[in-house]
Amino acid sequence: MKEPKRQTVSRRQSLGLIAGGAGLLAVRPMATPLAQEASSLVIAVDPAPRFELSPHLYMQFMEPLGATDGSVEAAWDHLRDAWRADVVEVTRELAPTMLRWGGIFSDFYRWREGVGPRDKRPPMLNLLWGGVESNQVGTGEFVDFARQVGAEPLICVNFESDGRARYMKAKASVRTADAKEAAEWVSYCNDPAHAERRAHGQAAPHAVKYWQIGNETSYDRQGFDLETAARKTVEFAAGMRKADSEIELIAWGDSGWAARMTEVASEHTQMLRPYRRPLIVISPKSLLRHKEAISTLEDLADGRFQNVIGEVEKLDAQNVKRVIACSGKVYYELLAHRRDKQVKDVAIIRLEQQYPFPHDEYTAALKPFPAARDVVWCQEEPQNQGAWYRLREYFRTDALPGQTVAYAGRPVSASTAVGYMSKHMAQQQQLIEDAFSPAPSDGERVYT
Repeated sequence: MKEPKRQTVSRRQSLGLIAGGAGLLAVRPMATPLAQEASSLVIAVDPAPRFELSPHLYMQFMEPLGATDGSVEAAWDHLRDAWRADVVEVTRELAPTMLRWGGIFSDFYRWREGVGPRDKRPPMLNLLWGGVESNQVGTGEFVDFARQVGAEPLICVNFESDGRARYMKAKASVRTADAKEAAEWVSYCNDPAHAERRAHGQAAPHAVKYWQIGNETSYDRQGFDLETAARKTVEFAAGMRKADSEIELIAWGDSGWAARMTEVASEHTQMLRPYRRPLIVISPKSLLRHKEAISTLEDLADGRFQNVIGEVEKLDAQNVKRVIACSGKVYYELLAHRRDKQVKDVAIIRLEQQYPFPHDEYTAALKPFPAARDVVWCQEEPQNQGAWYRLREYFRTDALPGQTVAYAGRPVSASTAVGYMSKHMAQQQQLIEDAFSPAPSDGERVYT
């Protein structure tokens, strides 16, 4: 038997060859040299590692999420003042190699509230996720959990609230923290002779080696800009490394920040966090066969994921009075309704990535329609279950002067579906009409 031809090709080359060959085979099997070559391809996967992978690639994080997800509080047995054994056991089975404390939560977390005698720990408001955190889980409890499940602890410090003013104060409580407080946290954890930690009953140091400065700093226009973040990263790093010169520091470098952050702060930090996010497509079956949901072979071979897709039809931009933003298959129903009713003054843009929110691309998609008086977010999910509650502040931040932001979708519901096809279809038709209606037809469905 003749040995099949082997050739090393890039991902892009293989995609173009396979897609092109498959398309030609579908039209005229084995009719061309390209099709014959595609039919003889052998995809051989070599499992031998080409690069060393950090074991921390398989990390997880622990972040109190208040009313949104109380799993941290739920995992703590408040009667025994200990972690629930079943949570420890299942986490140990999952075997995360690293656990991070914090997230956006770090922007308003004051670490001293979560150490010391339990009856002296004040509860705190969760300014992003809602609800109240008891602070019964703090530094010592987090490190203990990480050690029990065999994970390296990583702590994200309060980086002056990442410059987000809305998290700097809650009622009369100051929630932001500076470089001095971050350095004191390092000292509390790692100084063998730290008097405060010893007074709290923990003689041995927590020995936390990895620390993060800044979380999602580049994702919010109301936070630090790149230059400010880089300068403050150096300030924090200097103070923290003065407390313990052996720690490893991670700086924030996503959204194109990595190059400048490296120039400014590389001598003070050991790692940057420029994310590479995998593309995962979750699609209803209806879009797999929808005649409008298609891409060319050139798109498949040479294209790229688009965070925002602007208006694709030719409209008189000066006549557009409304922009509908949406995501997913509802776009095609909105498009069909606009064509059927011959609506000429409504543009439709698609938000393909909701997080991190693509502010620049979104505002670029809005810019061609300066006369639009309002932006309507249209979703199929109930109002309390889709993206509306999370995205509305972004829409309001990026709205053009004088624009109103509104909602069109199903009303608030305790269930994900009504359970009756006739009711479902009536709701679906209503939300499409609401998106185009000149005035809200129902204060629960559409409001500003």
